[in-house]
Amino acid sequence: MFIESGGRVIGEALIDSVRYSKLSELNDKDAKTDGFSDINELIKELSTIYPGIKRDDWVTIIKFKLINKRYHDKKILSEKDKLEGSLTAANIAKLALAYDVADSALEKRALTAIALKGSLEGIDKELEENVTSDFIKNVYSKALKKLKELGVLK
Repeated sequence: MFIESGGRVIGEALIDSVRYSKLSELNDKDAKTDGFSDINELIKELSTIYPGIKRDDWVTIIKFKLINKRYHDKKILSEKDKLEGSLTAANIAKLALAYDVADSALEKRALTAIALKGSLEGIDKELEENVTSDFIKNVYSKALKKLKELGVLK
């Protein structure tokens, strides 16, 4: 998944672990791991986000593992990244999904298939019967154009 800050993608992460706990079972260590000074500060913040949250409510604790922080402040993909081949079909499809540039559920499915496969080849055969390779190329080209219009890519 992409890590976003200020409307810009700044890195990529994987989910490392997921655990469930009652709010009352959280402690200072949990709060500090999440960037808070103590459990009271965490509970106060959760109360503003989720009005009416109670101490016996269940919460989800998700830990992430940073896998890529190559994206820089002003540029999503630097010139060095481009030279290293970061602009693969898979990465462009992932950015298109992250920035929600697809116009339909079918386009999202096509971009997801490209992101997973890493290529446009054969995607038309993996989707619905009426999907052609021209449709896949069109979706990809349109996504690339929209990412450029948004300033995500140059």
